[in-house]
Amino acid sequence: MSRTADVLVEAIMLDCMPRPSACVDFGLDNGNVQQRYEAYYYPVHAGEITADQLHEALVGKTPEPVHPLSLAAVMRSKQKPVKHVPGKALTELLQNAHYNPHKSVEITTAYDLM
Repeated sequence: MSRTADVLVEAIMLDCMPRPSACVDFGLDNGNVQQRYEAYYYPVHAGEITADQLHEALVGKTPEPVHPLSLAAVMRSKQKPVKHVPGKALTELLQNAHYNPHKSVEITTAYDLM
């Protein structure tokens, strides 16, 4: 099974629009679609942004495994986990990309409010 990040990168490298699943995951289904597509297109095509970076921005970093002896300390800490917002992470990734011609682009995804 392919990740939607791989689908997006493959479509960009083939100069075509990605499948609907990738469009929804990466915010290409709302707003100024052409501008958003170009914000992904140029950095990905230049090799500046990879499928792994897109995937990480979409799903967040995989948490480090917690050692069983430190699990109690983690549970006692009462720290609330930081909510991952994919649109914010993707926006930051794109705005920091040198080859992105649309630095002001803001990505919103269907997962941002979950």
